[in-house]
Amino acid sequence: IPPIIAEKSLYLNLSPLDHRYYLANRELFDELSRYLSEQGNVWYLLRVEEALLLTHLEEAGVLDPDLERAVRKAAEEVTPDEVYEEEAQTQHNIRALVNVYVRHLPEQVRPYVHLGATSVDIMDTLRRSVIGMRCGGWSPTASSRGSAG
Repeated sequence: IPPIIAEKSLYLNLSPLDHRYYLANRELFDELSRYLSEQGNVWYLLRVEEALLLTHLEEAGVLDPDLERAVRKAAEEVTPDEVYEEEAQTQHNIRALVNVYVRHLPEQVRPYVHLGATSVDIMDTLRRSVIGMRCGGWSPTASSRGSAG
């Protein structure tokens, strides 16, 4: 095992994307970070959970504009730091994400969060949606709201 180096070397990055694109093309790196970073991952996972929750609320006949705004606001308030702190306790990335999201939501919608979904469902939807959004196609929010995609 190599010794720990005080100053971070580009060759210690976990992904070649970290230095290959950052050094060669900062604009491309920033664009890829929106989709491939941990922050991007948390953001997109929340979009999937948000879309699932809005669909459940709509199907239950309880979704109104104020509630929809509250659900969307809650997803925007969750930070990757909160999720990772929770994951240290749960040892499960999606459970941690859901636990944190629930804390930000109004009480009356909490029973609908993650309802009927597995962690794999959420992660698979994320992968499909990120590819689709980047290619101008399907997204979980558009799909859940009845938009074509």
